[in-house]
Amino acid sequence: MAVYSFILCLALTASQNRIKVDLAMIAGKTRQEVEIVLGAPSKVESFVPKDGNCNCQRIIYLNGKISLSYFNGKAEWIKYYPQIEMLNLRTTKILAYSNWRTYAIVNVSTLEESECCENG
Repeated sequence: MAVYSFILCLALTASQNRIKVDLAMIAGKTRQEVEIVLGAPSKVESFVPKDGNCNCQRIIYLNGKISLSYFNGKAEWIKYYPQIEMLNLRTTKILAYSNWRTYAIVNVSTLEESECCENG
């Protein structure tokens, strides 16, 4: 029963080789809140955006399937690969969404794309 509750709490399920992630549970959240949903990070990188306003972090989860860029402690840019099925894209307030063949990016902040994505 504890394992079942844990999986529900994480909001992740494997279905047809894709992992379902609820955008509302990670967008604009702190690193600690996101780790409850996605688990421990696979990799942590620090970077300074072009405007130099903060020392930000890009944190990779689920062995590289999803990465979140944190600005001022909140997850503002979310990049994910086809192995992830992102839930609640239509009901979560987002400012920008781009979907390419190999990955998609969601922005939930007021930053411009060029400010975020200079470093990868």
